[in-house]
Amino acid sequence: MRKDRLNHAQARKITGQTIGYKGLIGVRTEVAGAYYFFSDIVGGRLVIDDRSLDDAARDVFRTHLNPFMGAYIVARDTGEPTGHIASPKDRCRGITLAQREEIRHLRIWMLLHDEWCLALLHAGIRPGSLSDQAALKCYDGLYATSAHDRLMARRLLTRDAGKDSRPQP
Repeated sequence: MRKDRLNHAQARKITGQTIGYKGLIGVRTEVAGAYYFFSDIVGGRLVIDDRSLDDAARDVFRTHLNPFMGAYIVARDTGEPTGHIASPKDRCRGITLAQREEIRHLRIWMLLHDEWCLALLHAGIRPGSLSDQAALKCYDGLYATSAHDRLMARRLLTRDAGKDSRPQP
């Protein structure tokens, strides 16, 4: 896994500050930089680092969603992260940097329940136990504007099914 991508602790901090830490449970996804969190109070959130997406998926996400902008602290000489991710809540407090540190901006996609179908269809990220049928139903109802869009969504699923040797639920 690349060190410059969002890690689990950073994704948990962002999610916890957004929806609360009470009952927050993290579940691993098959893509580095993508994390699924579930809370008994507000349901689930899928948190994806923009650097984990390819250009085609990023274009689809930009069409339908707004990214969450964060920042993180890195060492100037090595580029290694030295501090935690800073969410908007942290940036209000102000951050004191050491002489050899700098802030880099980070684009994060935080998907709600009805937006998970975009992650499955266009990025191959399966949050929780989302089935192919549920993703298609959600996509058809919210995002597909034509029969062509519906057909392309089904082709994306069959393309991804050929890559994965595991049985689909």
